[in-house]
Amino acid sequence: MSSPMTGGTLAVFADLARDGVAIQSLPDGTALTVATRNTEYRLLVIDGEQLAISIRGGRLFPDWTAAHLVGSTAGGSALRIGWLAVGLQVELKVCGRVFLTSPVASIAIDDSAGDRAPAAA
Repeated sequence: MSSPMTGGTLAVFADLARDGVAIQSLPDGTALTVATRNTEYRLLVIDGEQLAISIRGGRLFPDWTAAHLVGSTAGGSALRIGWLAVGLQVELKVCGRVFLTSPVASIAIDDSAGDRAPAAA
């Protein structure tokens, strides 16, 4: 089976996107830890319906930063809107700029109250 990163089929993309979470399905205030191949990010759902999050992690987001979670992609034109999916890259927009993470290795919902982003203004 070919990898979506090397021109795989849409079926492969759909298989990879099954192991993930729809941001819209999470209550506002939910904190997640998303580990990618290169970085660990902390995400806080600000408004799941609007895909508004706050993100921190890596060299690009050392401080909590407001972002729009676009979805998960294999790097091509296929995009699963509003999803974080293991094996796929996360696409987000911050201040009009698009960012892609390295492929997601794991996603965990964090039940602890510590290390939360500041409340949205």
